[in-house]
Amino acid sequence: MEFGDASGTALLDVETRQWSAKVVNYIAEDLPGKLPPLNRSRAAHGDLRRELCQKWGLSTPPAVSAGGGDNMMAAIGTGNIQPGVVTASLGTSGTLFAFPQCPSSTRAARWLPFAIAPTTGCRLFARSISRWSPSISASFSVGITRGWKRRSARCRPGCDGSLLLPYLTGERTPDLPNGTGVFHGLNLANFTPAHMARAAYEGVTLGLGYGLARFRQLGMNPSEIRLTGGGSNSRLWRKMCADIFGVPTGLLAERRRAPDLGGAVQAGWAWNKEHGSDATPRPEISDRLDPTRMSLPAMSPIPAHRQSTPMS
Repeated sequence: MEFGDASGTALLDVETRQWSAKVVNYIAEDLPGKLPPLNRSRAAHGDLRRELCQKWGLSTPPAVSAGGGDNMMAAIGTGNIQPGVVTASLGTSGTLFAFPQCPSSTRAARWLPFAIAPTTGCRLFARSISRWSPSISASFSVGITRGWKRRSARCRPGCDGSLLLPYLTGERTPDLPNGTGVFHGLNLANFTPAHMARAAYEGVTLGLGYGLARFRQLGMNPSEIRLTGGGSNSRLWRKMCADIFGVPTGLLAERRRAPDLGGAVQAGWAWNKEHGSDATPRPEISDRLDPTRMSLPAMSPIPAHRQSTPMS
């Protein structure tokens, strides 16, 4: 197993990159013998089996490495391989990740450290609202697949006082595994499908803003946020992110899916290492956001009192 996915088990000490004996032994005495060996993603662990090469029409068996998770590969695919770059993924979960300069400070920072290839990164989770808004609309007998985004766009920022605390499945950052969701501030004026759908989006995005505030407390000062994930195709959501993050936010000019591109770069790295080269393939990514898919903040960054506690 490579270090990135091992980080997600909560059994890895990300600073030593070893299974945590204290945690593993606490769970079960025989667990250490059941855990896989750890190694880097850039290392090749063997060749593809010959029967699969024949099935897929490959004359030469390619090397196989451990790869990495989708957000870890998206970090590489968005050029997030050096300090200062922050990527936000709007997918099944809402995630922020960056290349930290001081990974040893992770415990005090309320972030989730992941050892990834080729960097050490972190992920902050706020659950995606994409699957919920149609359900909200359905409860009001509004078309599930049409209309709710358009109606949400008509609402003013702040939804006339309504807000969703989106902890429908608990939360990772902040660490509230038993947290529950709350619609707050409802009244006769904002108790509409449009207000509630937009409040859901704003609640999730404010959660990401909370995570970005933690990044800034650690000295990160992003000049732009690079978006990835299916939700990033929504102009409404991109604009909302820019307003809450307080910096230009958008998609890179490189239109390929970031995890796919990152996975290809990682595979190239493993191939080079297998053939005795230390060259690092770099994603051919523009340093500029696509001007046609970029959103600028209309409001100032979220106030300090909103950064100190989530959804305050």
